[in-house]
Amino acid sequence: MLPRLPFSFLLLTAGALGSPMYDMAPSISTIVTKTDIPIFNPQVALVKLKYVDAQDIIAGKNLVVLPDALSDPRLDALSDAALANTKSNLSGSVLSKSTPTSHQANIFSATNAAAQSATDPLTDEIVGNIDLQYYGAVGFGNETHPQQLSVIIDTGSADLWAPVKCGDCVNPQYQANASSTYTDTGVPFNVTYGSGNVGGTLAHDTISIGSLEIDKQYFGAVTHVSSDFNDDPISGLIGLGFSSIAASGEPTFFENLIMQDKVSAPFFSVYLTRGKASGSMITLGGYDTSKAVGPLTWVPVISKTYWTVQFDGAVVEGKNVTGDLHAAVASAIYANVSLLLFASFANLSMQDFNLGQDGDGSKNCIGGIVGLDDTFMEGFAIIGYSVYDYSHEARVGFAPSVNNMQ
Repeated sequence: MLPRLPFSFLLLTAGALGSPMYDMAPSISTIVTKTDIPIFNPQVALVKLKYVDAQDIIAGKNLVVLPDALSDPRLDALSDAALANTKSNLSGSVLSKSTPTSHQANIFSATNAAAQSATDPLTDEIVGNIDLQYYGAVGFGNETHPQQLSVIIDTGSADLWAPVKCGDCVNPQYQANASSTYTDTGVPFNVTYGSGNVGGTLAHDTISIGSLEIDKQYFGAVTHVSSDFNDDPISGLIGLGFSSIAASGEPTFFENLIMQDKVSAPFFSVYLTRGKASGSMITLGGYDTSKAVGPLTWVPVISKTYWTVQFDGAVVEGKNVTGDLHAAVASAIYANVSLLLFASFANLSMQDFNLGQDGDGSKNCIGGIVGLDDTFMEGFAIIGYSVYDYSHEARVGFAPSVNNMQ
Protein backbone atom coordinates (compact mmCIF):
# COMPACT_ATOMS: atom_id res chain seq x y z
CA MET A 1 0.00 0.00 0.00
CA LEU A 2 2.94 2.33 0.53
CA PRO A 3 4.07 3.99 -2.69
CA ARG A 4 7.37 3.58 -4.44
CA LEU A 5 10.11 6.12 -3.90
CA PRO A 6 10.75 8.89 -4.54
CA PHE A 7 7.45 10.66 -4.10
CA SER A 8 5.90 13.65 -2.47
CA PHE A 9 5.14 13.77 1.20
CA LEU A 10 1.86 15.60 1.67
CA LEU A 11 1.87 17.58 4.90
CA LEU A 12 -1.62 18.04 6.19
CA THR A 13 -1.03 19.84 9.38
CA ALA A 14 -4.42 20.43 9.11
CA GLY A 15 -5.31 16.97 8.83
CA ALA A 16 -3.63 16.50 12.05
CA LEU A 17 -4.11 20.15 12.63
CA GLY A 18 -7.51 20.20 12.48
CA SER A 19 -9.51 19.33 9.59
CA PRO A 20 -11.12 16.13 8.84
CA MET A 21 -8.24 15.38 6.57
CA TYR A 22 -7.52 11.69 6.62
CA ASP A 23 -8.53 8.71 4.59
CA MET A 24 -7.00 6.41 7.14
CA ALA A 25 -6.79 2.66 6.86
CA PRO A 26 -4.58 0.17 8.72
CA SER A 27 -1.33 0.15 6.82
CA ILE A 28 1.64 -0.98 8.87
CA SER A 29 1.57 -3.64 11.55
CA THR A 30 4.06 -5.50 13.62
CA ILE A 31 4.26 -7.81 16.62
CA VAL A 32 4.10 -5.90 19.89
CA THR A 33 5.47 -6.84 23.25
CA LYS A 34 3.89 -4.12 25.37
CA THR A 35 0.44 -4.39 26.93
CA ASP A 36 -0.36 -0.73 27.59
CA ILE A 37 -1.07 0.14 23.95
CA PRO A 38 -4.56 1.52 23.20
CA ILE A 39 -6.76 -0.03 20.54
CA PHE A 40 -6.82 1.80 17.21
CA ASN A 41 -10.29 2.51 15.83
CA PRO A 42 -10.09 2.88 12.03
CA GLN A 43 -13.63 4.29 11.88
CA VAL A 44 -12.49 7.34 13.83
CA ALA A 45 -9.74 7.99 11.33
CA LEU A 46 -11.87 7.40 8.24
CA VAL A 47 -12.66 11.07 7.86
CA LYS A 48 -12.69 13.65 5.10
CA LEU A 49 -9.57 13.70 2.96
CA LYS A 50 -8.64 17.06 1.38
CA TYR A 51 -10.31 18.02 -1.91
CA VAL A 52 -11.78 15.14 -3.85
CA ASP A 53 -9.66 16.14 -6.87
CA ALA A 54 -6.41 16.13 -4.88
CA GLN A 55 -4.60 14.02 -7.46
CA ASP A 56 -5.35 16.52 -10.22
CA ILE A 57 -4.24 19.35 -7.94
CA ILE A 58 -0.90 17.68 -7.23
CA ALA A 59 -0.52 17.16 -10.98
CA GLY A 60 -1.01 20.91 -11.50
CA LYS A 61 -4.40 20.73 -13.23
CA ASN A 62 -6.99 23.51 -13.06
CA LEU A 63 -5.03 25.67 -10.63
CA VAL A 64 -5.73 29.31 -9.82
CA VAL A 65 -2.82 31.66 -10.58
CA LEU A 66 -1.24 32.86 -7.34
CA PRO A 67 -0.93 36.65 -6.88
CA ASP A 68 2.50 37.97 -7.88
CA ALA A 69 2.84 39.61 -4.47
CA LEU A 70 3.24 36.18 -2.88
CA SER A 71 6.47 35.69 -4.86
CA ASP A 72 7.91 39.11 -4.03
CA PRO A 73 11.64 38.75 -3.10
CA ARG A 74 10.94 41.20 -0.27
CA LEU A 75 9.27 38.35 1.60
CA ASP A 76 12.63 36.59 1.93
CA ALA A 77 14.09 39.49 3.88
CA LEU A 78 11.00 39.78 6.08
CA SER A 79 11.11 36.09 6.95
CA ASP A 80 14.85 36.07 7.65
CA ALA A 81 14.64 39.16 9.85
CA ALA A 82 11.68 37.79 11.81
CA LEU A 83 13.40 34.47 12.44
CA ALA A 84 16.62 36.18 13.51
CA ASN A 85 14.65 38.39 15.87
CA THR A 86 12.72 35.39 17.18
CA LYS A 87 15.93 33.60 18.10
CA SER A 88 17.14 36.54 20.15
CA ASN A 89 13.89 37.75 21.68
CA LEU A 90 11.30 34.97 21.82
CA SER A 91 13.28 32.24 23.56
CA GLY A 92 11.30 31.06 26.57
CA SER A 93 8.29 33.25 25.86
CA VAL A 94 4.76 32.00 25.49
CA LEU A 95 2.28 33.82 23.29
CA SER A 96 -1.20 34.19 24.72
CA LYS A 97 -4.39 34.43 22.72
CA SER A 98 -4.13 37.02 19.96
CA THR A 99 -1.00 38.56 21.46
CA PRO A 100 0.82 40.91 19.05
CA THR A 101 4.60 40.50 19.20
CA SER A 102 5.50 44.17 19.23
CA HIS A 103 9.26 43.50 19.26
CA GLN A 104 8.83 41.78 15.90
CA ALA A 105 6.74 44.66 14.61
CA ASN A 106 9.55 47.06 15.49
CA ILE A 107 11.82 45.42 12.93
CA PHE A 108 9.45 46.31 10.15
CA SER A 109 8.39 49.75 11.33
CA ALA A 110 9.98 51.24 8.24
CA THR A 111 7.76 49.03 6.10
CA ASN A 112 4.53 48.93 8.05
CA ALA A 113 4.24 50.05 11.65
CA ALA A 114 1.06 48.01 12.04
CA ALA A 115 2.67 44.70 11.13
CA GLN A 116 2.35 42.16 13.92
CA SER A 117 1.54 38.57 14.71
CA ALA A 118 -1.25 36.93 16.65
CA THR A 119 -1.78 33.55 18.21
CA ASP A 120 -5.07 31.69 18.24
CA PRO A 121 -5.45 28.83 20.75
CA LEU A 122 -6.74 25.59 19.28
CA THR A 123 -8.92 22.90 20.80
CA ASP A 124 -7.96 19.28 20.24
CA GLU A 125 -10.95 17.04 19.57
CA ILE A 126 -9.91 13.70 21.01
CA VAL A 127 -11.78 10.52 20.12
CA GLY A 128 -10.41 7.42 21.82
CA ASN A 129 -6.65 7.71 21.53
CA ILE A 130 -6.76 9.76 18.32
CA ASP A 131 -6.14 13.52 18.17
CA LEU A 132 -8.79 13.80 15.50
CA GLN A 133 -8.85 17.47 14.63
CA TYR A 134 -7.94 20.90 15.93
CA TYR A 135 -10.14 23.97 15.74
CA GLY A 136 -10.04 27.61 16.80
CA ALA A 137 -12.00 30.85 16.77
CA VAL A 138 -12.41 33.10 13.74
CA GLY A 139 -14.24 36.44 13.91
CA PHE A 140 -16.88 37.36 11.32
CA GLY A 141 -18.19 40.90 10.84
CA ASN A 142 -16.92 44.45 11.22
CA GLU A 143 -18.69 45.30 14.44
CA THR A 144 -16.92 46.15 17.70
CA HIS A 145 -17.41 42.57 18.80
CA PRO A 146 -17.32 40.34 15.71
CA GLN A 147 -19.13 37.03 15.96
CA GLN A 148 -16.72 34.26 16.93
CA LEU A 149 -17.21 30.87 15.31
CA SER A 150 -15.23 27.69 15.89
CA VAL A 151 -13.66 26.53 12.64
CA ILE A 152 -11.28 23.77 11.63
CA ILE A 153 -7.80 25.10 10.91
CA ASP A 154 -6.75 23.31 7.74
CA THR A 155 -3.56 23.35 5.66
CA GLY A 156 -5.07 20.76 3.33
CA SER A 157 -7.48 23.15 1.62
CA ALA A 158 -7.69 26.84 0.79
CA ASP A 159 -11.29 27.92 1.28
CA LEU A 160 -12.94 29.68 4.20
CA TRP A 161 -16.59 28.90 4.80
CA ALA A 162 -19.22 29.34 7.47
CA PRO A 163 -22.95 28.59 7.63
CA VAL A 164 -25.34 31.45 6.83
CA LYS A 165 -29.06 30.69 6.94
CA CYS A 166 -28.19 27.02 6.67
CA GLY A 167 -31.25 24.85 7.11
CA ASP A 168 -29.43 21.60 7.81
CA CYS A 169 -26.65 22.95 10.04
CA VAL A 170 -26.79 22.10 13.75
CA ASN A 171 -23.83 24.21 14.94
CA PRO A 172 -23.78 28.00 15.50
CA GLN A 173 -24.17 30.05 12.32
CA TYR A 174 -22.96 33.45 11.20
CA GLN A 175 -25.67 36.06 11.70
CA ALA A 176 -24.73 37.97 8.57
CA ASN A 177 -27.62 40.45 8.88
CA ALA A 178 -25.89 41.88 11.95
CA SER A 179 -22.90 43.05 9.89
CA SER A 180 -23.17 46.27 7.89
CA THR A 181 -20.33 45.19 5.59
CA TYR A 182 -21.56 41.73 4.67
CA THR A 183 -22.07 41.22 0.94
CA ASP A 184 -23.41 38.11 -0.75
CA THR A 185 -22.12 38.08 -4.34
CA GLY A 186 -24.62 35.46 -5.47
CA VAL A 187 -21.80 33.48 -7.11
CA PRO A 188 -22.24 29.76 -6.42
CA PHE A 189 -19.76 28.26 -3.94
CA ASN A 190 -19.33 24.50 -3.70
CA VAL A 191 -16.55 22.38 -2.19
CA THR A 192 -16.39 18.61 -2.32
CA TYR A 193 -13.90 16.93 -0.01
CA GLY A 194 -12.84 13.29 -0.17
CA SER A 195 -15.79 12.70 2.13
CA GLY A 196 -18.31 15.45 2.73
CA ASN A 197 -19.33 18.59 0.90
CA VAL A 198 -20.67 22.09 1.45
CA GLY A 199 -22.55 24.48 -0.81
CA GLY A 200 -23.88 28.01 -0.88
CA THR A 201 -22.77 31.33 -2.35
CA LEU A 202 -19.58 33.37 -2.29
CA ALA A 203 -19.70 36.34 0.11
CA HIS A 204 -17.25 38.79 1.64
CA ASP A 205 -17.00 40.58 4.96
CA THR A 206 -14.46 41.57 7.58
CA ILE A 207 -12.75 38.44 8.93
CA SER A 208 -10.44 38.42 11.93
CA ILE A 209 -8.24 36.20 14.05
CA GLY A 210 -7.34 38.06 17.20
CA SER A 211 -6.16 41.55 16.29
CA LEU A 212 -5.47 40.65 12.68
CA GLU A 213 -8.30 41.40 10.27
CA ILE A 214 -9.02 41.62 6.57
CA ASP A 215 -11.81 43.67 5.06
CA LYS A 216 -13.72 42.15 2.15
CA GLN A 217 -12.32 38.68 2.75
CA TYR A 218 -14.12 36.23 0.49
CA PHE A 219 -15.67 33.14 2.06
CA GLY A 220 -18.36 30.62 1.35
CA ALA A 221 -21.69 31.48 2.95
CA VAL A 222 -22.88 27.90 2.98
CA THR A 223 -26.52 26.97 3.11
CA HIS A 224 -25.88 23.24 3.01
CA VAL A 225 -23.38 20.93 4.70
CA SER A 226 -23.24 17.15 4.49
CA SER A 227 -24.22 15.33 7.66
CA ASP A 228 -20.67 14.41 8.62
CA PHE A 229 -19.85 18.07 9.28
CA ASN A 230 -22.71 18.18 11.78
CA ASP A 231 -20.97 15.42 13.72
CA ASP A 232 -18.11 17.82 14.52
CA PRO A 233 -18.23 20.59 17.18
CA ILE A 234 -17.39 23.22 14.56
CA SER A 235 -19.25 25.74 12.44
CA GLY A 236 -16.88 26.06 9.49
CA LEU A 237 -13.37 25.74 8.14
CA ILE A 238 -10.49 28.06 7.28
CA GLY A 239 -8.09 26.79 4.64
CA LEU A 240 -4.40 27.66 4.87
CA GLY A 241 -3.19 25.89 1.76
CA PHE A 242 -2.19 27.93 -1.27
CA SER A 243 -5.03 29.77 -3.00
CA SER A 244 -4.02 28.05 -6.23
CA ILE A 245 -6.37 25.27 -5.08
CA ALA A 246 -9.18 27.47 -3.74
CA ALA A 247 -12.64 26.66 -5.07
CA SER A 248 -13.49 30.34 -4.54
CA GLY A 249 -10.60 31.44 -6.76
CA GLU A 250 -9.74 34.08 -4.15
CA PRO A 251 -6.67 34.59 -1.89
CA THR A 252 -6.80 32.98 1.52
CA PHE A 253 -7.08 34.96 4.73
CA PHE A 254 -3.38 34.52 5.51
CA GLU A 255 -2.32 35.43 1.97
CA ASN A 256 -4.25 38.67 2.29
CA LEU A 257 -2.52 39.36 5.60
CA ILE A 258 0.82 39.00 3.80
CA MET A 259 -0.13 41.09 0.79
CA GLN A 260 -1.56 43.87 2.94
CA ASP A 261 1.54 43.97 5.17
CA LYS A 262 -0.46 43.11 8.27
CA VAL A 263 1.84 40.38 9.59
CA SER A 264 5.45 40.73 10.63
CA ALA A 265 6.53 37.70 8.66
CA PRO A 266 5.11 35.73 5.71
CA PHE A 267 4.77 32.51 7.69
CA PHE A 268 2.50 30.88 10.22
CA SER A 269 3.50 28.25 12.74
CA VAL A 270 1.66 25.41 14.41
CA TYR A 271 2.09 23.73 17.77
CA LEU A 272 -0.14 20.73 18.48
CA THR A 273 -0.53 19.01 21.82
CA ARG A 274 -0.92 15.27 22.13
CA GLY A 275 -3.94 13.97 24.01
CA LYS A 276 -4.80 17.34 25.57
CA ALA A 277 -7.92 19.31 24.74
CA SER A 278 -6.17 22.65 25.29
CA GLY A 279 -2.67 23.99 24.75
CA SER A 280 -2.39 23.81 20.96
CA MET A 281 -1.96 27.01 18.97
CA ILE A 282 -1.47 28.56 15.58
CA THR A 283 0.59 31.74 15.29
CA LEU A 284 0.09 33.96 12.26
CA GLY A 285 3.23 35.90 11.39
CA GLY A 286 5.33 34.48 14.21
CA TYR A 287 7.22 31.55 15.66
CA ASP A 288 7.18 30.56 19.34
CA THR A 289 10.50 29.01 20.32
CA SER A 290 9.14 27.95 23.71
CA LYS A 291 7.27 25.15 21.91
CA ALA A 292 10.36 23.78 20.16
CA VAL A 293 13.47 22.12 21.56
CA GLY A 294 15.76 22.56 18.61
CA PRO A 295 16.45 24.67 15.52
CA LEU A 296 14.22 24.71 12.48
CA THR A 297 15.12 22.50 9.53
CA TRP A 298 13.77 23.93 6.29
CA VAL A 299 12.42 21.79 3.46
CA PRO A 300 11.40 23.40 0.14
CA VAL A 301 7.85 23.03 -1.09
CA ILE A 302 7.66 21.24 -4.44
CA SER A 303 4.06 22.19 -5.22
CA LYS A 304 2.44 25.48 -4.25
CA THR A 305 -0.90 23.80 -3.78
CA TYR A 306 -0.86 21.79 -0.60
CA TRP A 307 2.24 22.25 1.55
CA THR A 308 3.89 19.38 -0.30
CA VAL A 309 7.55 18.46 0.15
CA GLN A 310 9.74 15.79 -1.37
CA PHE A 311 9.90 12.51 0.52
CA ASP A 312 13.13 10.63 -0.21
CA GLY A 313 12.84 7.62 2.05
CA ALA A 314 13.14 6.64 5.69
CA VAL A 315 15.85 5.82 8.17
CA VAL A 316 15.16 2.88 10.47
CA GLU A 317 17.64 2.18 13.26
CA GLY A 318 20.24 4.25 11.44
CA LYS A 319 19.82 2.46 8.09
CA ASN A 320 18.55 4.22 4.97
CA VAL A 321 15.45 2.66 3.43
CA THR A 322 14.56 3.64 -0.13
CA GLY A 323 12.63 0.59 -1.25
CA ASP A 324 10.03 -1.45 0.59
CA LEU A 325 8.96 0.68 3.54
CA HIS A 326 6.39 -1.91 4.57
CA ALA A 327 8.99 -4.40 5.71
CA ALA A 328 11.49 -1.92 7.10
CA VAL A 329 9.18 0.35 9.04
CA ALA A 330 6.69 -2.32 10.11
CA SER A 331 9.49 -4.11 11.90
CA ALA A 332 10.32 -0.98 13.85
CA ILE A 333 7.24 0.29 15.65
CA TYR A 334 9.41 0.53 18.75
CA ALA A 335 12.58 1.41 16.88
CA ASN A 336 14.02 4.77 15.90
CA VAL A 337 12.33 5.92 12.67
CA SER A 338 13.11 9.08 10.73
CA LEU A 339 11.70 10.42 7.49
CA LEU A 340 14.16 11.69 4.92
CA LEU A 341 12.79 14.95 3.52
CA PHE A 342 14.97 16.67 0.92
CA ALA A 343 18.16 15.32 2.51
CA SER A 344 16.96 16.34 5.99
CA PHE A 345 15.93 13.96 8.75
CA ALA A 346 12.64 14.31 10.62
CA ASN A 347 12.46 11.98 13.60
CA LEU A 348 9.14 10.34 14.44
CA SER A 349 8.11 10.04 18.06
CA MET A 350 6.74 6.59 18.78
CA GLN A 351 3.89 8.28 20.65
CA ASP A 352 2.79 9.68 17.30
CA PHE A 353 3.82 6.84 15.03
CA ASN A 354 2.25 3.96 16.96
CA LEU A 355 -1.50 4.52 16.70
CA GLY A 356 -2.46 1.50 18.78
CA GLN A 357 -3.38 -2.16 18.56
CA ASP A 358 -5.57 -3.25 15.66
CA GLY A 359 -7.88 -5.14 18.03
CA ASP A 360 -8.45 -6.14 21.62
CA GLY A 361 -5.67 -8.51 22.67
CA SER A 362 -3.98 -8.26 19.28
CA LYS A 363 -0.23 -8.52 18.91
CA ASN A 364 -0.30 -6.10 15.97
CA CYS A 365 -0.07 -2.31 16.03
CA ILE A 366 -0.98 0.31 13.44
CA GLY A 367 1.73 2.67 12.17
CA GLY A 368 0.86 6.28 11.47
CA ILE A 369 1.90 6.49 7.82
CA VAL A 370 -0.65 5.79 5.14
CA GLY A 371 0.23 5.12 1.52
CA LEU A 372 -2.43 6.29 -0.90
CA ASP A 373 -1.03 5.42 -4.32
CA ASP A 374 2.05 5.75 -6.48
CA THR A 375 1.99 9.54 -6.48
CA PHE A 376 2.24 10.58 -2.85
CA MET A 377 1.81 9.54 0.73
CA GLU A 378 0.62 11.53 3.70
CA GLY A 379 1.60 11.70 7.33
CA PHE A 380 -1.05 10.92 9.90
CA ALA A 381 0.86 12.63 12.70
CA ILE A 382 2.46 16.05 12.74
CA ILE A 383 6.21 15.96 13.16
CA GLY A 384 7.10 18.29 16.02
CA TYR A 385 6.66 22.03 15.63
CA SER A 386 6.03 23.18 12.07
CA VAL A 387 6.32 26.51 10.25
CA TYR A 388 4.74 27.29 6.85
CA ASP A 389 6.61 30.02 5.01
CA TYR A 390 5.67 31.76 1.74
CA SER A 391 9.18 33.18 1.35
CA HIS A 392 12.20 31.54 -0.31
CA GLU A 393 9.92 30.04 -2.99
CA ALA A 394 7.81 28.50 -0.19
CA ARG A 395 9.14 26.08 2.42
CA VAL A 396 8.18 24.16 5.53
CA GLY A 397 10.25 24.30 8.72
CA PHE A 398 10.39 21.43 11.21
CA ALA A 399 11.62 21.42 14.79
CA PRO A 400 11.24 18.85 17.58
CA SER A 401 8.40 19.97 19.84
CA VAL A 402 8.22 20.08 23.61
CA ASN A 403 5.74 17.20 23.39
CA ASN A 404 8.60 14.80 22.99
CA MET A 405 10.23 16.08 26.19
CA GLN A 406 7.17 15.22 28.28
